[in-house]
Amino acid sequence: MRAEEGRKLQRGDIVQISHQDDRGFRGCFMVIHEILGWGAQGWVPVAGAGSNPALYGLPWSHIEPTGGRAIYHPGTGEKINEPAGGQRHHP
Repeated sequence: MRAEEGRKLQRGDIVQISHQDDRGFRGCFMVIHEILGWGAQGWVPVAGAGSNPALYGLPWSHIEPTGGRAIYHPGTGEKINEPAGGQRHHP
């Protein structure tokens, strides 16, 4: 993913970890938590970790958008809020 595309992502968007060197998380899905200048941080559900997903940061080149949106936070189960009126905004 290029930075121009990545900056359009929002909290709650689902991406897939694509980089071949990310052996522990390669192919996993990540729920975006925060957009940063260099990439994004998000929550990756981890098998066997109960309700404690990993907070993981990746540069733009290591993630691919899926077009999906999470409704609930993977660890807490709390609903991920959208702006009023359901309108999505871009940071």
